[in-house]
Amino acid sequence: MSDRVLFWAPRALTLFFAAFLALFALDATGHGLSLWHSAAVVGIHLVPTAVVLAVLAVAWRWEAVGAGIYYGLALGYVLMAGRRVHWTAVLMISGSLAVLGTLFLVTARLRRQRATLRR
Repeated sequence: MSDRVLFWAPRALTLFFAAFLALFALDATGHGLSLWHSAAVVGIHLVPTAVVLAVLAVAWRWEAVGAGIYYGLALGYVLMAGRRVHWTAVLMISGSLAVLGTLFLVTARLRRQRATLRR
């Protein structure tokens, strides 16, 4: 695999995952709420998207640190959702976070190996 694909794949997939999470904020609209109340509810539903994007900002520079945070978010979601959410939803969210963490970890390790070979 080329270096460009390994660099951009986890970053692009994180952006797609953030867009997927943002779709859940649309569920908060249309309940007869006032404009300001609706904006607040949508804002609250966008917090997970903001967290994923904040971790992307960290992982962009420090892939291994970002991978660890993504693994932590995956585990945290499994523990938080527990049995309240259908297992497929838990798998979709936490599995995606774990895959992103793995991709960033692979990128970090390959970058470290190539830096060692250049010395």
